[in-house]
Amino acid sequence: MKHPDRVAGVLFLALAALIAYDARRLQSLPVGPGTVPLLIAAALAIASLALFAFSFSQHASADRQADPAPNSSYNALYAGAVVALYLLSMAFIGYLLSTLFLVVAMLFKLADYRPRKVVALGVSVSLATYVILERLGLHLPGGPLESWLG
Repeated sequence: MKHPDRVAGVLFLALAALIAYDARRLQSLPVGPGTVPLLIAAALAIASLALFAFSFSQHASADRQADPAPNSSYNALYAGAVVALYLLSMAFIGYLLSTLFLVVAMLFKLADYRPRKVVALGVSVSLATYVILERLGLHLPGGPLESWLG
């Protein structure tokens, strides 16, 4: 395939449109069950448009030629396994800890950050998303940290 980023960008944009279309049947305003799917669709649409636009830059073609990503299949399996463990663990250890472990596991494997930065980002993402989703009135799975935070 000559331009995989362009194809992926279009496919993810179509998926975002499908999610947004399906979320319309749920109550979403001001805040309801359809709010999170609409937020996910919006984030996916923005990311897919960025991917599509970046595929036209000269840096994208140079990056693709310089790094053929030999472990891409392994990385995809790793990411799938981490997400599956995240979903399974959320019922037992709660939203905060499972999200912390998800972010840390993904960044350790897929990003080139120092361990302190990975943990700091994990804590920040977990706490920020927890506060935002709680303020939106969404019920998140509780665990030891959630009961401590009240």
